[in-house]
Amino acid sequence: MTRTFVYAGIYVTLGVAFSALSFAEGVSYLMAIPEIVIVAAAAYASFRYTDGRISFWKSDEGSLFFKGGIGIYLVYLAGFLARLGIDVAFVGPSMFSFTSIVQLSGAALYASMASDLLLTLGVGLLIGRNVRVTKRYHLIKQGLELAPSLPSPQRFRLR
Repeated sequence: MTRTFVYAGIYVTLGVAFSALSFAEGVSYLMAIPEIVIVAAAAYASFRYTDGRISFWKSDEGSLFFKGGIGIYLVYLAGFLARLGIDVAFVGPSMFSFTSIVQLSGAALYASMASDLLLTLGVGLLIGRNVRVTKRYHLIKQGLELAPSLPSPQRFRLR
């Protein structure tokens, strides 16, 4: 569970950082309203959707594993790569210097807003998925839900 929270924290932090950067690049602060609505709606939809899409199992040692919801990561990845690509294309290498903020205009501004909305959707989906995983994890730990016992995942060793 710790790894799930750490990765989710990283994903949310990156999403918030890119959105904040957009506001500094010239996107209106009113754009925060649809972003908040999208995060909330996506989290709720993902929470409901992933219930039947994730599966848990116990290893021989008693560790709990889960899988599922890979499409959610793909949506997040698409939004993240689109946002990163827009910054590279319109801002250029100076985006990595963090010394000056470039004001976007025209098509770059609209592309930035669209990619931010996609990234925001991905963040909301990840939040909903992780809340569902956490809820199911606690139900299994309390004995209110069963997880089948399967052999531990095999680790590949290089010889």
